[in-house]
Amino acid sequence: GYCNTNFTQANFDNCLKLETLNLGGLINAKRSFDFSPNLYLKELYTRGSGVTGVTFARRGRLERAKLNALKSLAMQELYRLTELTMPTFQELTSLRIGGCDAVDTAAMVTQAQGLTHVRLTGVEWSMEDASVLRRLAACRGWDDDGRETPTAVVTGSCHVQKLTQEDLDALT
Repeated sequence: GYCNTNFTQANFDNCLKLETLNLGGLINAKRSFDFSPNLYLKELYTRGSGVTGVTFARRGRLERAKLNALKSLAMQELYRLTELTMPTFQELTSLRIGGCDAVDTAAMVTQAQGLTHVRLTGVEWSMEDASVLRRLAACRGWDDDGRETPTAVVTGSCHVQKLTQEDLDALT
């Protein structure tokens, strides 16, 4: 496939009508991309690139995102999203998701053992034990205004099949 070693950075802030973007093959683009201004972005492809993080526009028109393994991912209120794929979630250290029903956040946090910052709103999880919740309890997070908090922010519901007193003590 295509490989461009010269491309290292770009800014898409002024591409307000951008609908589709393929950054695949840009192996030296080892940075995060902020698509917050790109409300019309419908499709993003980063497979085969060096992209390390993506922030999507809140309430944007995103429908499909085929991403490489990222370190950070932020997406809020993407109601049109039907497809989000990543080869693995193990690289994730920062995760901010809310209002994205098509995203399996439970699978993400289960695989992402190295998470340090988490904000997940509206979760509906069912888990066998509290191991993931205990790991999340050790993370930092963000409040509604984007300010860092000393603990992860996770809202919604989670059914845990096996919960010990030790788990309860660690989570409260």
